[in-house]
Amino acid sequence: MNKSTSRWSRSMKTVAGLSLMSMLLVGAGPGGAAGHAGGMPATTQLRMAFPSQVYINTGAQAELVDFTGEIHMVIVPPDPVVPPDPVIPPDPIRVYTNLAGVVGVGQTTGVIYRVTGAAQSSFVKMLPASLEFHEGYLLVPPDPVSPQPLLLRYTVDINADGIVGEVFVTMGET
Repeated sequence: MNKSTSRWSRSMKTVAGLSLMSMLLVGAGPGGAAGHAGGMPATTQLRMAFPSQVYINTGAQAELVDFTGEIHMVIVPPDPVVPPDPVIPPDPIRVYTNLAGVVGVGQTTGVIYRVTGAAQSSFVKMLPASLEFHEGYLLVPPDPVSPQPLLLRYTVDINADGIVGEVFVTMGET
């Protein structure tokens, strides 16, 4: 294990991921989350930092890359939050992600990397729910190295009222 890999492993163990509490509820109506009582779901929008230090192996080179930029996430719980019986199937929970301005600089080479992409997932689950999923984005290293996939692993907790609790994001396998 080289020095960069060891440092990356230590940092990933120390910081297992980004944890965010929901900050902005949109669509809940004038009563905020009280809109849930009538069965109207609240759409949650989050902005979180892209994982700041990522170990990148393009085949031609391997190095730690310091990234800046954001992940925008929109979570739409089922409509209605408490479905009528019998439910076959329940309305899905929808999660949309989009990367904004994600750019990094290689610590060894000083070259610029970009990560781009957007994704959407649907989950047929009853609330409360814990969603665990991977989304793939495109890592664009400098020429002549070809772009390659970069995976992020997400965990999103939603309570019985459709309100998002914690959100974790970590690097997936590339």
